[in-house]
Amino acid sequence: MSTQHPGAGRPAPAAGATAEQLAAHLTALPDRDVAALLAARPDLVSPPSSSFTALAARAGARPSVETALRDLDSVTVAVAEAAVALSSTDPVLLGHALWLSANDVAARLAVLTRLALVIQAGPVPGLVDAFGPYPFGLGPWAGGPLTEDQLPPR
Repeated sequence: MSTQHPGAGRPAPAAGATAEQLAAHLTALPDRDVAALLAARPDLVSPPSSSFTALAARAGARPSVETALRDLDSVTVAVAEAAVALSSTDPVLLGHALWLSANDVAARLAVLTRLALVIQAGPVPGLVDAFGPYPFGLGPWAGGPLTEDQLPPR
């Protein structure tokens, strides 16, 4: 008989920005930043969005986020994944987790923010979805102690 750790096998809820927070973020951007976002993420241009809410829905959707992630270097993707895994955008915390300087992480977070993948409220919904319930390949066992049947045979 094995005792299961409470919550084992279930993904921990990932904190992040809501679609409404992303829409508010996009609405507050200066025109030049919106234009830069649309230039950097051409999938958001066509068909034209009728509102910032519609643009936020598209920008925060997993397919669009995955398209944006394809053009990023591996370290920036790792910062995005760490932001999801740790539910944080703190450069010091993420830097410790990734063995990077806080300045390097802050620069990568700035790129992710310009692309509307991470905002002040956290990672956008599609970013959380893109990495799945277990970022960095951590399975459900990472959320608690291993049970006897999860250990390798003796």
